[in-house]
Amino acid sequence: LSAGKHVLSEKPIAENVRDAVELLKWYRSNVDTENTTWSVAENYRYLNSFDYAQSQVQKLGRVLGFRVKMYTNLKVGDKYIETEWRKNPSHQGGFLLDGGVHIIAGLRLLLGSDPIVRLSAYTSQMQKHLPPVDTLDAALKTKSGATGSFSVSFGTTMTGSEWTVGCEGGSVSISRSTVTTVIAGQEEKKEIQDEKSGVPPEVRNWGEALVAGKSNNRQTPEEALADLEILENFLRSGENNGQPMDCTFQVWKQGGDRQKGVYAVIHVIVHVIVTPVHLEQPTIPKTMAVWRQSKSLAPSPRILAYLARRAGTNQPCMALTTIEDVSVAEKPDFFKSPPAVVITPCDPWPRPYYLDDGLRKVQPYHYTYNTYCKERWRGRELLDIFATEFRDRPKEYYKDAIECGKVVVNGQPVPSVKSVVKNGDIISHTLHRHEPPVTAQSIGIVHEDNDMIVINKPAGVPVHPAGRYNYNSIVEIMRAERGYEWNPLPCNRLDRLTSGVMFIGKHAKAAEELSVQIKGRTVKKEYIARVIGEFPEGDVVCEKPIMQISPKLGLNRARASGKEARTIFKRLAYYPPKQKKDGDINPIGDTRTEREKIRDSKMVWKAKEGYSIVRCLPLTGRTHQLRVHLQYLGHPIANDPIYCNQRVFGPSLAAGDSGPDNDEDIISRLSKMGKSEVAEAMAYHDEMMEEYNKKKAEKQTGKLCEICDTPLYSDPGPHELGIYLHAKRYACEEGRWEYETGLPEWALPPPGMDGPTTVTKDTDPLNLVAKVAKLNLGADDTGATANGECVHIAPSKTLWVMPG
Repeated sequence: LSAGKHVLSEKPIAENVRDAVELLKWYRSNVDTENTTWSVAENYRYLNSFDYAQSQVQKLGRVLGFRVKMYTNLKVGDKYIETEWRKNPSHQGGFLLDGGVHIIAGLRLLLGSDPIVRLSAYTSQMQKHLPPVDTLDAALKTKSGATGSFSVSFGTTMTGSEWTVGCEGGSVSISRSTVTTVIAGQEEKKEIQDEKSGVPPEVRNWGEALVAGKSNNRQTPEEALADLEILENFLRSGENNGQPMDCTFQVWKQGGDRQKGVYAVIHVIVHVIVTPVHLEQPTIPKTMAVWRQSKSLAPSPRILAYLARRAGTNQPCMALTTIEDVSVAEKPDFFKSPPAVVITPCDPWPRPYYLDDGLRKVQPYHYTYNTYCKERWRGRELLDIFATEFRDRPKEYYKDAIECGKVVVNGQPVPSVKSVVKNGDIISHTLHRHEPPVTAQSIGIVHEDNDMIVINKPAGVPVHPAGRYNYNSIVEIMRAERGYEWNPLPCNRLDRLTSGVMFIGKHAKAAEELSVQIKGRTVKKEYIARVIGEFPEGDVVCEKPIMQISPKLGLNRARASGKEARTIFKRLAYYPPKQKKDGDINPIGDTRTEREKIRDSKMVWKAKEGYSIVRCLPLTGRTHQLRVHLQYLGHPIANDPIYCNQRVFGPSLAAGDSGPDNDEDIISRLSKMGKSEVAEAMAYHDEMMEEYNKKKAEKQTGKLCEICDTPLYSDPGPHELGIYLHAKRYACEEGRWEYETGLPEWALPPPGMDGPTTVTKDTDPLNLVAKVAKLNLGADDTGATANGECVHIAPSKTLWVMPG
């Protein structure tokens, strides 16, 4: 292929799927695939019996089911066994790989455009001389939902072979060279004469494709990869006691019938030609002239010379037959290969999860990101884009990745890290991906019907694959639990660190209807938060606008020039710090030194002892709205690693602060968190302080991955797996539906204290909505203004404006 020669290689395409994918990547990235073709031989796709049976299946409508059986007993001394590589196979599956891909190819041909998507298999070794396994029995499912069985053994005393496909209009069976079609109870048999092997027609079709300038669809490497994937999934499923496996490389290209080339090469195509012959021979016929003028899949000069020499002799092994005159200007209808720039990412199934110390972890795996050039990237250097747009890894890593070809543009390495990206470019980045762990807590089911699933999302798990998270996301975890082909459709969004009610559509229509309703603000939402200090009693309304000040860090602040935002808060409970028996309110076990006490006295937030449980009703839907408003009120969420972080916001934690003066300092400090420093998100001063210090947040350990030299992170601490913010209730304003969860564990009364274990109507902020709608908060009767500020509303009390 590197020398520009067309190649017809033997099946299977490779020993395993991984190697096959790598071969395909190399071929699509390094070879001019329009002028140099790689085809993979599979003679079962060229047996006349399968050709005829496929045509009958196509006439009978939708496939309802299918059955494949192939039994034989390969004994010691058989000619197929007496080769060293078959007696002592180093490849997976032994005879099941060697011969099984034939049987799979025949089945896939019959099923046509209904590919196999899922299977489960059992394998065994019946004969000692047929290692490692010689028998498999499997159940399969197609994309349309049709199911079938697949039973193959090379070590049984049973005999016979059969391929049967049942359709809406009847059934078609192949047994040896006989095709039986049954329609309305009437049986029709067709005997295929002199059918011994599909090898001559498969080689002939390869030659015809070269002459016609077309790539034969039945011989593409992708077709051979699809055969191999099913066989490998059989073996993996059998090794895991029937574990269901999903098939992700199944393709079917329409128009897969044999190509009817303008010029037919018949009888024999010679595989290897070693004698150089000059093309200036006078015997080159008209056929050669057409080839030489064509820019399509022309044979190499050596093939041309060979065919020209054969055309000038009377040898019967090859003939060139002109069927019709063809205008050179007529361009063949080429099969377009997939673009070389699209590199298939690694997609292991089952997902490489494992549980460890209460965490769900993912084994590192190789993955390829592909992205089109964004508008803001145009005209910029490649390294500059990676260094400024992607903060997952240091600039030195990206420089090395570009120089060693891990980062490519349009499928090709770039000459320099200063190469400029232009509109239309596709950037591909292949890396050894390390996902952060998430909680091992299962996804709770609140409600399920035919249209949707209402879940209780665990804290710390992102909804969609994004950033460093891929398989450790709600979408992928649910897919792993329910099957590869199942596509969960989230209808609402929760931050990664937030837990609570989420809606997952089972089909597009249900997801769209609910998403429109949520976006249209006709759904009431209630959250529960645990905040530092004693939150005011009564109803508190915060109307401070919110602005994103750092898209890269996802940081938002209260700003007068931001987007409109309104939240209603209602305290559910307040829990002061534990007291001594004599009534002393000082915390138990205060072992701080004098220096530490002086330090703590300068931290405003540490003077706010105890914590409150607050019900939150967002009337708008800004990013981090509740977290920002609670911070602005001076009562941030107790374990919020961003908005309750003194090292980022200073001793006051930005209470009442809506000015832009210190934004740059805040962004700079926050960008360091989790790299060289540990985020101090401790927000109340009680017995949890000691436990918190034992389990610091996720940060770089100083160690590197042995495979890719990526800096490794420690396991996250408990507060990094989520914050004290829970989406408790979603309700339709029209009263048609309502879903809620109980209070999360962190919102229940601490041991030894009394407090609410559920919510009641008298603490429901939803009751305040009507009151707020009637209030003119811009200018009330007393002249007090709450323009963009936070208002405390209580019966028979004057409106109270939050300081600042």
